[in-house]
Amino acid sequence: MRRCRQSPAFEVACSGFTEAQCKCLVGRKLARARWNHPGNGPAQASGLCRAAGRALSGRVQVASMKTTITGLFGLALAGAISLGADQKGIVLQVLDGDTFQLQDGRQVRCLGVDAPERGEPFADEATQILNRLVGGKQVRLELGRPARDRDGRLLAYVFVGSNMVNTQLLRLGAAYMRRPILRRYKPAFAQAQEDARAAGLGIWTNTASVKVRLAHIQARPGSGQPSSSTGEFVVLENYGDQPLDLTGWTLSDEGHHRYLFPRFVLAPKAKVTIHSGLGRNTDTDLFWGSRSPIWNNNGDTVFLRDDKGRLVLVHPY
Repeated sequence: MRRCRQSPAFEVACSGFTEAQCKCLVGRKLARARWNHPGNGPAQASGLCRAAGRALSGRVQVASMKTTITGLFGLALAGAISLGADQKGIVLQVLDGDTFQLQDGRQVRCLGVDAPERGEPFADEATQILNRLVGGKQVRLELGRPARDRDGRLLAYVFVGSNMVNTQLLRLGAAYMRRPILRRYKPAFAQAQEDARAAGLGIWTNTASVKVRLAHIQARPGSGQPSSSTGEFVVLENYGDQPLDLTGWTLSDEGHHRYLFPRFVLAPKAKVTIHSGLGRNTDTDLFWGSRSPIWNNNGDTVFLRDDKGRLVLVHPY
């Protein structure tokens, strides 16, 4: 076996350049040229050889490109299948109220919930609750999309046996709802959070008696309104039998835009509308004073906190 002098990229197994003995396209083309024209030597046939070499080289490059693309596609598909499939692991340690580490070193954040951060009220209790739920146990992970956050942690709906840990955290008052949440899980998440809030568990301990709810949110400008913040509003309702003093309370979104309530008391069975734009405050309407939109049209979360910063209401939409 030796390399073709006219096209060194290809190996030629030949003896006297006979067509029958040549094993590559370039060699066969050159052999045929000499066989059809016995007077031709390698120099005379070299033009045909080089042309054949270029043709074959092009074919090889195209084939190589196809192979590479096919390989990359296969790897991407394999990665998508891997991320989409459920995964399992043994919990090594709990890091905080919604995050833990597996024995193989991977860190997992419970998707759809948010527990108090270190230093915040009920943070230590939330961490202990998660530890009781998953510590040292085998867990099954239903990965979200995306499957990892910016810190490289897996984002997952976590199961111990048939029980979902995420909803248990909500039901025990160790966390509140946080987008994104799969549509099929939203009703269970909302019910679990409301049960904890009504029972005054965990993060809701000091606000369970507050009878306020989100009656409506209008993120998009209303009919006939320009595409500006003036068409946005949130409606809160006092469904209790006692007046509700909202002075010093805050209304905020996921982007940390915050509205501070002025001196204001909401009468029993009454509603107040908080508009994003400019206007004059009345007994039924308050104005944020923003010149730009607050509430995202494609989804956001309404947070209501009392004058001590304690959560009263969390409503993702």
